[in-house]
Amino acid sequence: MEVASLDSIVKKYKLKINLIKLDIEGSEIEVIKGSKQILKNNYTNLSVASYHLINDTKTCFQLEELLEEFGYKTKTCSTYETITYSHRSN
Repeated sequence: MEVASLDSIVKKYKLKINLIKLDIEGSEIEVIKGSKQILKNNYTNLSVASYHLINDTKTCFQLEELLEEFGYKTKTCSTYETITYSHRSN
């Protein structure tokens, strides 16, 4: 299976991304790492299902830390499932 980062897809097709919504069964950290340039160079909003477990820890904790490193404000909410919302203001 061929895999490409969001950064490479955005660059190849000259896309403008203002919302990323993910529910990808535990791969959200890898996708965010592959979106570093998008996130650092844009004001992209995110909604990420972050209830998946990696090494017995919900991905929301690592996701919040990673996004905050990119200058994003994050909030994780748990109702029926855990969702991390994030944005970077001007």
